Amino acid sequence: MTALRLLALLAVFSPLSVLADDDCQGAPREAVLAVPAPADKLVRVACTKWGHMLAPAAGWLWTKPGGISPVFFPAQMVQSSPGDSGHRDHFREIRVRELPPKEALEKWQPIGALFAAKSPADLRALEIVAVNQDKQAHILYLFNKNWGYACSPECTVNTAFLLIHRERRPVAW
Repeated sequence: MTALRLLALLAVFSPLSVLADDDCQGAPREAVLAVPAPADKLVRVACTKWGHMLAPAAGWLWTKPGGISPVFFPAQMVQSSPGDSGHRDHFREIRVRELPPKEALEKWQPIGALFAAKSPADLRALEIVAVNQDKQAHILYLFNKNWGYACSPECTVNTAFLLIHRERRPVAW
C-alpha cells in the first residue's frame, strides 16, 4: 500500500477524522484558537466534542514511529476515557519560539538517543507551550528533521513522533 493511500485511509477511518470538521463557534472568549507563526504551518487548534486539541495542520500527519498511530494533544488532560467536554477544555495560552542552535541541539537529545548517528547538521527546533484552562501545559518540540516529541508531563523518547506531509515535504517554517 502506498503512503498516499495509507494517509487517505487514515483521513477517513482514524481517530484524527474526528478532528476534520471542528467547529470553534461558541468557544470561550479566552480560548486561543490559532497557533502563532511560524508553528501555524505545522500545528492547528481543533475544536472537538472532547475539547480543544493541538493537532497537525492541513496536509500533515503526526504518528508514533514504527506504525500508524495518530498523535494529538488535548486540552482535556486525562490519562484515559475523555469525556464530552466541548469548549470547556480549551487552551488559554499558546506560545511559540524558535530555539537558538545550541538549545535545539540540547532538546534533540531524547530523539537523538534513537539513532546511532551523530546529531544532524543544520538542526532547527520550535518550542510550543500550550496552557489549558486549568493551567496545565503541553510542551512540544518540533524539529526540521521531521521529528517531534512532547513533555506532557515529562520529556522522554516515548513521546517521540514523526511529522509526515502528504506530499512528502520536509518540515520547514
